[in-house]
Amino acid sequence: MKKQALKAITMLFSIIVLAFVTAIASNAQSLGLQLKANIPFDFVVGNKTLAAGQYTIVQLTTTSDAGLSIRSRDGNHKAIRLTKAVQASDKRRKTTLTFRRYGETYYLAQVWMAGSSEGREIIKSTAERSADRELAQNSRPEIVTIVADVE
Repeated sequence: MKKQALKAITMLFSIIVLAFVTAIASNAQSLGLQLKANIPFDFVVGNKTLAAGQYTIVQLTTTSDAGLSIRSRDGNHKAIRLTKAVQASDKRRKTTLTFRRYGETYYLAQVWMAGSSEGREIIKSTAERSADRELAQNSRPEIVTIVADVE
């Protein structure tokens, strides 16, 4: 009896989570930020390492703490991370993804849309803050920029 109840609760929870994820994905299609980029190196988003390849980047919400979904074209690699708004002194000419490189590890840092002076900055993970502290004694991280296309 307890096993059946637990199984039913687990199934109900799974259905709710699936409905929530589907709603987020369909809502993301209607928001302004949806990019595609070929990233030629493995990179880290939050605490996930994603393989080099073709990626779609989608803004999940339009609030000040907007989340970004980063998903490989084949669907095998994905991450979701909160961001914060950042301002540039003038409008960007190209849509870009900015990475911070510590040694051989690249961290997705910012997403910028062409024609806008506001971008999204990925909130640093614990691992990136640690890498930043270690590197700060000798130098600053290398900044690497990839041009992206708007879908």
